[in-house]
This record gives sequence, C-alpha cells and structure tokens, in this order.
Amino acid sequence: MLQYGDDWIAPDVKEAFIQSLREQPETNTAAIWTPLYLVLEYYSYHSLNDDSIESFNQYWKFARMMETWIGGIATGAILSLSAIRWNNGSKLTIGETFSEGMTHYGRLLGTRIVFRFVLFAGLLAGILPAVLVDFLSF
Repeated sequence: MLQYGDDWIAPDVKEAFIQSLREQPETNTAAIWTPLYLVLEYYSYHSLNDDSIESFNQYWKFARMMETWIGGIATGAILSLSAIRWNNGSKLTIGETFSEGMTHYGRLLGTRIVFRFVLFAGLLAGILPAVLVDFLSF
C-alpha cells in the first residue's frame, strides 16, 4: 500500500488514482476568490449609477484596493494549499486555507509593494535614457 496524505492506495491502482487526481479540478481556488468577486459585484451594482468615466474610475480604484489588501490573503491561501497538496499533504478546509493565507499575508504584501517599486524603478531606468538620447540627438 502507498500512502497519499491520510489515504492508502493499492499499488495496482496507482496509475488510475494519479490520473483521477490530474482530472479533478481544484475547487478551493474558486472558493477562495469568490467572496472577493461577490463584494466587487455588489459594490458595482449598488454604487455605480451611470456609465461615466468617473464612475468606472471609482470602481477600478476599489477593485485594485480589494485585490491588493484582501487578494493577498487569497493568494497566500492558494500558495499554501498548493504547497501542501504538492507535498502529498491532506486536504485543507476553507478555514484552514484562509488561516494559512493570513500566516503569509505580511510577506506577500511586502513582496507586492517591493515588486511595484522595482518595476517603477526599472521603468524609469529604461525610459529616461531613451528620452535623454532622443533629446540630445537634436
């Protein structure tokens, strides 16, 4: 018998078991992101009154804020779930998944902020020399 998490698999059905694992969709990802998207849709439905650009900008800012602050929890939950499942760990409940996400929230938020600064610095490092060369070539 082969151990897989809390289960035991007979060696003669190992290939069929692995194939069934590959074919099963991972529903936890949808369960993690669904509350975030429900809040966004609720906000969109009840606060956006017209099709103006200001209304769209208001929604866009709210969506980015939700993705930055709350999306970090969801991202941490998905990464933890993936790491545990990759190492043949047991399945987690939604509560355990979000708990794992909260454990890694600070590092993920810090990584997002540092990534945005590095991206902006790289953008400046690529654009400023091109603008200077173009300006000095006249």
